[in-house]
Amino acid sequence: MWCTLSTSLNGSGELGLLTPDQLCELLQVKKSWLYDQVEGGKFPCLRLGKQLRFRRADDIRSQLAS
Repeated sequence: MWCTLSTSLNGSGELGLLTPDQLCELLQVKKSWLYDQVEGGKFPCLRLGKQLRFRRADDIRSQLAS
């Protein structure tokens, strides 16, 4: 059975998820800081098995602003 994620797709048909490396580069922070924030429940993420993924940059900016 296939799941459809059409509501999560951006205009280009991609999910718009960022890897930890991509997010660290975007925020200009160390990966250890990001992992500390995730483990402390201060930064939302998606867990895909053992992999972490983060929502689009717009969602992250609104998270940081709050």
